[in-house]
Amino acid sequence: MDTARALHPGSVVEDSRAVYRRVPRLRGANMNWWVWMDGADTIYTAFVTGDGHDVIVVEATPAGYTIEVQD
Repeated sequence: MDTARALHPGSVVEDSRAVYRRVPRLRGANMNWWVWMDGADTIYTAFVTGDGHDVIVVEATPAGYTIEVQD
């Protein structure tokens, strides 16, 4: 919800739900979150980085997205 609010400051973000209630701390794990924003579901995906408690959160747009990782 914090990411949705940061990316869309003028939107009404009311609720979110996920398959997992807690984010697994396994590097590479990912999970989807459905966020209720401006009256519609928007999907966000979180990826665990393996660096402490850091995760990468991406908004899944209808056009899709690409994740590139460099070592």
